[in-house]
Amino acid sequence: MKFPKIIKENYILILILLLAFILRLISLNQSFWLDETTSGYVARDFNFGQIIKGFAPGDFHPPFYYLLLRGWGLLFGFSEIALRGLSVVLGVGSVWIIYKIAKEMGLKHPELASIILATSGLYIYFSQEARMYILASFLVLLSFLFFVKILKKGRAGDYVGFAISLGLCTMTHYLTLTMIPVYWLIGLINKKDLIWWKKFITSHIIILGFYILWSPLLLKQIKNGLSVSLTAPSWWVILGKTTFKEILLVPVKFTIGRISFDNKIVYALVIVFSLSIFGYLLIKAIKSIKNSLPIFLWLTIPLLLTVVIGFKVSVFSYFRLLFILPAYYLLVAFGLNALNKRKRIIFIILILFINLSTSFIYLTNSKFQREDWRGLTSFIRTNSSSASVVLFPAATGTEAFRYYAPDISYRVKNSVAGYNEVWLMRYAQAIFDPTDSTRKIVENKGYKEVEEKDFNGVGVIRYIKTKSI
Repeated sequence: MKFPKIIKENYILILILLLAFILRLISLNQSFWLDETTSGYVARDFNFGQIIKGFAPGDFHPPFYYLLLRGWGLLFGFSEIALRGLSVVLGVGSVWIIYKIAKEMGLKHPELASIILATSGLYIYFSQEARMYILASFLVLLSFLFFVKILKKGRAGDYVGFAISLGLCTMTHYLTLTMIPVYWLIGLINKKDLIWWKKFITSHIIILGFYILWSPLLLKQIKNGLSVSLTAPSWWVILGKTTFKEILLVPVKFTIGRISFDNKIVYALVIVFSLSIFGYLLIKAIKSIKNSLPIFLWLTIPLLLTVVIGFKVSVFSYFRLLFILPAYYLLVAFGLNALNKRKRIIFIILILFINLSTSFIYLTNSKFQREDWRGLTSFIRTNSSSASVVLFPAATGTEAFRYYAPDISYRVKNSVAGYNEVWLMRYAQAIFDPTDSTRKIVENKGYKEVEEKDFNGVGVIRYIKTKSI
């Protein structure tokens, strides 16, 4: 049987892409967590104009992801699997683009970068999530690919591709604006001529035009975002203030994903072992800095800028830096290419062992998966009496509850008079109700705790009325 030439030349890459696709389908039908329900609401219930004028001013992100998700949903539906399908496609697409970048930059084995990204536990996780971070990463990868091409006297189409992809990534996730200094610095280091700079600067017109048009709504977003520091200071810190712990989490999560171990000694050993393998290869890559410098700048400059910004604005968190994760893996691939054949095989086996084992833990253990609002609402619906109410100590979480249970009555910090049964939500209680005052009120009203359940981080206590107070 004869295969087409393109398949014979790219069969390894095709197998890697197939593996990436299969891994991203496993456990895809999880419940949406809180932020994903926001994505689902917007895509399902807002038209394109309402997304920009009605929703975006109160959000913290540019509108492109929501507009794209709306269009995707109209084509494929609005179920969890359907909406996450966009992220799956983008995740697999990222595996293909990183291969193209590695090949364009002269790596002898460009498939190494692809297989690392394809099996990465963290990248798989966000390739299964209906949020904007995987889209931002995909578009940064695409912009970097076009940029590498225009460094080599690219065609007009490469400049257009760079302009569009760079513009779209900054319209998806504000932190991707930190990629702009990366491109400018690489251009300066490569001592590009005046003609190149004219074309390069012209490619920023899309970004400039978007932010001129977007500026009134951007100012509203900034005002609303900064107000959180006053209205919910504990939540403000959790959102992403720069701390030593958050900085350390970046290499840890980039290497082993979102998993952890209850035994702290085991957890520490896993971290040390994994970081030693990846760290050794990073050092190898940095030693050949002449070839890998653009990738090194891609990894470090956005990270450093976000650290600085995070001291003032709560934006610093490893998942918001997903768009620099491919740079991390590209440097690892550079390190692998610097080894002799025998050592390279050993380190490839070690990296795949780390990636596949940590990905397997995430994909098969619900503990490391998302908040189960679907399971919570199903349980309440099945076990509620006719005179029951769900009580939230704060408004946070109500949007996820409404998404899955629009038919179930709920209240926020309100009277429970007239109800024989109260389902007291525990979600974010430590942040928004640190004294547990809502629980004390319920118990003082004569309700007795019957049971407490937890749905992967979404806790609820069931109370039954026993006496009048």
